[in-house]
Amino acid sequence: MTAGQADPATEAAVRGATALAQQIIGAQARAGMTADRIAEHHREVSEALLNGADSRTAAVYAMEYGLQGEGLIEDLRYAERTTAPQAGRGAAAARPEPERTPGAPHPDPARGPRP
Repeated sequence: MTAGQADPATEAAVRGATALAQQIIGAQARAGMTADRIAEHHREVSEALLNGADSRTAAVYAMEYGLQGEGLIEDLRYAERTTAPQAGRGAAAARPEPERTPGAPHPDPARGPRP
């Protein structure tokens, strides 16, 4: 193995950890768990994997599982912030609020309509 070339066992650990994090977090999200609850569970699993790692490959697996999950959870949190309907507003709340009233002049005259 040369510098810059990954060990096949390490590559397999990365692929496996990535797939497992995607599978578990995806299933939890589809089941309706909140991103905060998923994060709590993910943190517990990540810590257990890292604490139980008895080889370099196991440590890589645990770290990759943790990192992959953190990214997925941030995506879920973003989705919750941008698509969660507000009470009493129904589906209309899932759309972002416009920055200005439709038809109103642009606040920056240089970017507004040209004569």
